[in-house]
Amino acid sequence: MRRQHHVNTGHRSGQRSNTPAPVMLNNFIGNNAQGTPNDNHIAISDSGIIVSVANTNIKMYNDTGLQLYSKSLSAFANVLGVLQSVSDPRIVYDPATDRFILIFFSGVASTTSKVVVGFSKTNNPTGAWNFYKLSGNYLSDTTWSDYPIVTISDHDLFVTFNQLHDSLDWQTGFKYSIIWQIDKSTGYNGDTLLFNYWHNIEYNGRPVWNICPIRGGSGPTGPETYLLSVRPHDISNDTVFLHTISNSVLSGNAQLSTKVLTTNVP
Repeated sequence: MRRQHHVNTGHRSGQRSNTPAPVMLNNFIGNNAQGTPNDNHIAISDSGIIVSVANTNIKMYNDTGLQLYSKSLSAFANVLGVLQSVSDPRIVYDPATDRFILIFFSGVASTTSKVVVGFSKTNNPTGAWNFYKLSGNYLSDTTWSDYPIVTISDHDLFVTFNQLHDSLDWQTGFKYSIIWQIDKSTGYNGDTLLFNYWHNIEYNGRPVWNICPIRGGSGPTGPETYLLSVRPHDISNDTVFLHTISNSVLSGNAQLSTKVLTTNVP
C-alpha cells in the first residue's frame, strides 16, 4: 500500500500558503570542527541521544543540549592501539537494534591504511563499544581507503571507499571503488566480523567511483540492498549505475549485479 502525503509549500495557482512559519524551540552550541574539511556527521537515537562526529572527535548530547561525552576519535578507539591520521568519521543509528555504529579511517598510505568500525554494545553510546580494525589495503596493491559512505540494511552494514594510489590526490590517485558488506550481529555481539568484500566493480573495463549505498526511507530494509555510482572524472556524463547486492552476508549467497541507467540528455 502506498500512502500519499500532500504538503502545501508555497504559492500555487494564485493561492497563498497557510503553512505557519517555523519557530526555534531549542538550540545549543554543537560540535566544533577540527581540521579541513569538517567531515561532520550526526545520528540521533529514538530516545534523543545525539552523537556528533567532526573530523577527529566524537561528542554526545542529550536532546536538551547537555554534553554527555567528548573525546578524540583516536582516544575513543584506543583499545585498537595507536591510530595515525584519523579522519572522515561517519556515525549511524540503527533503529532495529537501538544502537550506534561508528566508522572512520586511519592512515593515508597503503602501508598504514586502516578502517575502524565500532558497534555500541547497548543503546547508551557513552558506554562500552566493540571496535574492529580492518585493512584499508585489503588487496595489497599499494592503495589506501578514502571517502567512506555508509548505510545499513536490516542485516548488514555497508561501507564504500575509493581506493587511491600512494602519494597522489583524491582525483589523480583514484584507482577503483570497493564495498564492505559487514554482518551487524557479529559486530554487536563482539564476535569475529563476517563480511563480503566487493571489488572489480567496472563498466566497459573502467572502474566506477563514489559508490553511494541507499538507505530505506522509513528505516532499514533488505536483505536486498541498492547502491548508485557514476563514471569517474567525465565532464559530460549520461550514465548512472544501479548496483544491487541480492542478499545478506549470513545468507552465504549474496550476489552483486550492476544495471546501466542512461539519461536522455548528458
